[in-house]
Amino acid sequence: MYKFLILMLLLPTMADAQKKDVEGLLNKLLAPGPLMEGHKKLENTDCLDCHEPAGGVPDNRCLKCHDDIKKSIARGKSYHARSSRKANCVQCHKDHKGRKYNSVFVNQKTFDHNKTGFPLTNAHAKPKCADCHTKKRTKKPIRRNEIRYFGNISECKSCHADDDIHYFIGKYKKKDCNVCHSTIDWDKGVKWNHNKETRHILLGNHAKLSCQKCHVPRGKPPVKYKWPDLKQEKCGSCHSDYHGDNLSNKFQNGDCGNCHNQNTWKNRDFKHKGINFPLLGQHARNTCEDCHTKADKGYDKKKLWKGLDPNCTSCHGDFHLYANQKSKKRGSLNNCRMCHGDGGFKEGIKFNHDKDTAFPLIGEHKKVECNDCHIKVTKKKRKYRFPEYRKKTCETCHTSPHSEKFFRSMGNRRRCSSCHSPEGWRVFKDKSIVSTFNHDDTRFPLTGAHKKQTCSSCHRINGKGVYKFPNANKKFCLNCHETVHKRQFTKRFLKQSCALCHTTTAFKPRKRFNHNLTQFKIDGAHNKIRKQCSKCHVKSNLTIPTKPPRKGQLFKFQFASKGYCEHCHNNVHKKQFHRKFATKSCKACHSTSSFLKKPPFNHNQTRWVLEGKHRKVKCNDCHVPTRKRFKESPRRRMGKYIFKINKVNECNICHADIHKPTRGKDCSQCHTPGGWGSGGGVGGSFHAQSMLIGAHNFLSCNQCHTNGRRLEGASENCIMCHAKDDHHNGALVRCETCHSQQIWDVTRFRHSNSRFPLQGIHRTLECGACHNTGIYEGTPENCISCHFSDAATRPSHNTPNYTNCEECHSQYTFKQFTGGGLRLITPAFLKKIPDLK
Repeated sequence: MYKFLILMLLLPTMADAQKKDVEGLLNKLLAPGPLMEGHKKLENTDCLDCHEPAGGVPDNRCLKCHDDIKKSIARGKSYHARSSRKANCVQCHKDHKGRKYNSVFVNQKTFDHNKTGFPLTNAHAKPKCADCHTKKRTKKPIRRNEIRYFGNISECKSCHADDDIHYFIGKYKKKDCNVCHSTIDWDKGVKWNHNKETRHILLGNHAKLSCQKCHVPRGKPPVKYKWPDLKQEKCGSCHSDYHGDNLSNKFQNGDCGNCHNQNTWKNRDFKHKGINFPLLGQHARNTCEDCHTKADKGYDKKKLWKGLDPNCTSCHGDFHLYANQKSKKRGSLNNCRMCHGDGGFKEGIKFNHDKDTAFPLIGEHKKVECNDCHIKVTKKKRKYRFPEYRKKTCETCHTSPHSEKFFRSMGNRRRCSSCHSPEGWRVFKDKSIVSTFNHDDTRFPLTGAHKKQTCSSCHRINGKGVYKFPNANKKFCLNCHETVHKRQFTKRFLKQSCALCHTTTAFKPRKRFNHNLTQFKIDGAHNKIRKQCSKCHVKSNLTIPTKPPRKGQLFKFQFASKGYCEHCHNNVHKKQFHRKFATKSCKACHSTSSFLKKPPFNHNQTRWVLEGKHRKVKCNDCHVPTRKRFKESPRRRMGKYIFKINKVNECNICHADIHKPTRGKDCSQCHTPGGWGSGGGVGGSFHAQSMLIGAHNFLSCNQCHTNGRRLEGASENCIMCHAKDDHHNGALVRCETCHSQQIWDVTRFRHSNSRFPLQGIHRTLECGACHNTGIYEGTPENCISCHFSDAATRPSHNTPNYTNCEECHSQYTFKQFTGGGLRLITPAFLKKIPDLK
């Protein structure tokens, strides 16, 4: 009965302990210490759920909750199964040592892994514990980031599932990896005999292959280890049919062993018997692939083993481009055996050009090689048919040097054979043709010195006659005369005709040159040297290939992109200007009319845009002369045009920082180019923490920031600036409680909220009338403290009976007694006046 009462008394305490997550009272009274975090719920249960009376904690009580440990012991291969034979659970896993006690602590350095039944040998001894035990105690109440050692199984696949490339089926699917592999090396020393374990014996090159070569068909997963189709498809189960349908039915059964073997794929024993194309002569020396490979009839270089055309053109192509042409004498021209034999394509050719063609070789044509006429059309084929020969005889092979205008002048004699013969190009059939030829009928009429030249001086180059020249657009000058200006002129003027400057009368003197045709037009001060070409086009180290060679003047300049100025004028601003402007043309600032009169410069092109008052500043105020001088004019000092890199509007490059380093280098936080002071020049939200309103808004900065204009650290408290104006003697620190920045005298203080509300005449008084000492706190509330000198003498008020003035007087009318004259003489009043008794 007593136990029940004690338990009933403890139950509320135990419930509260459970809610507050503290140790229960019963556990405090009976247990040697608090349970660990995972067992804390057991503190509010019966101790006998875990403990045996006078028998400790038996294993079956632990395994009642830890079912996963119980299963691992039942399997008999785990660490707990081996340990349970020698020790109980509580010998390793203590409790009653506090909430944070770790009862499953594992010392990684001293732990004997052999006790788990999985000894760490060879490569397994190298990894750290966390490499295999990857699970965390995420579902546990504490130490959730620590390793959860329990749960790993000893099978290889538990860790190496991603490394398993076998995808076994059948009996090997249930076996572990250690049946074939070892911990020494995964790939080496594999215990597997392919010839005993399978029905496919590996011989020759097959025995040298790695497993992946066969068990990853054609290099694409998944890995296969079972071949149900091997018996039917034979070699085709691994090897794609290289021949496709190009073999006869006899060889299309997948048994490649009829021609190939496992030692080598190449077949050298096949006999070309029973084929309607006997191999003779050169054909007997060729390899099979020389004939049985086609790529010009829709095939992609595949071997063709059946259906080959026995005609020569099926392998050798239409070399002569005869197509389907037939000859009355020889029949089909594509019958190669009419001229060629099997001994060799170029050996024993049976062909007579004079008899077998319509063009007999006579005169100079007998000396010509075959390939001079029968030129290549492609890399391997030559042209042997000339259907245009009937209309164009010589023009079929020879390019006519004569123009269309020349042919029109010849009337009906439009063929070369009308004038020329095969005996020689200069052997004319009609000798009167040369004497009556007028050169002015061509595109090049002969004028000046050209009239004295012979025909061969122009129409004879490298021993051959030339009548067609390529440089018609340049008036043919470059066909006879070599230009000496290649290194002097630009590409634009090298394309021009020599007649632009020279004449056929005499090479010198030259025509007057129009300089405005160039990229540099002469104007302004340059007009004074217009006729003095050598002022700009000076002689240089350039050698002109004349006879004899001479030094040439420079007509090609490198500063075209800069307006050519720097070729004649030295750029004195290279070290003075930023590279962005030093590489610009001088015309950006100067003109040819006057070098010193410069056009207005757009300063906004620079990194510093002029705004506000900066627009009115003169150039010399910022770009002041330095100590450096120009080399060309030592009397002149160089102005400063290159400033430090200005990334944050560093105004102190030009302006002295009156704030010292207290506010940083970026003046634009407070100031603007509109003006430095407060008159429109101060910008930004710099005074946001202490907003200036009322009278403060009209003050200048230095009225408050007096200490060297220090801007940082100024207090927001009014007393820091208005200590002299403080009528409260420092007793009331926060001035803004009562006063405002707009009107100082009108306060927000309400006397009605104090212990002495102002009524009557008191409401019209100044604060100093009562608080004349500057003290506002602790002022007495009784009238006598202020009106002691006003006390009447008759009757005398200087007695203790007259201390409370409000009993008789009011704040509205001091001399009119409270209650009127009728209430003046009362027993209470008479007691206060002893001399009237």
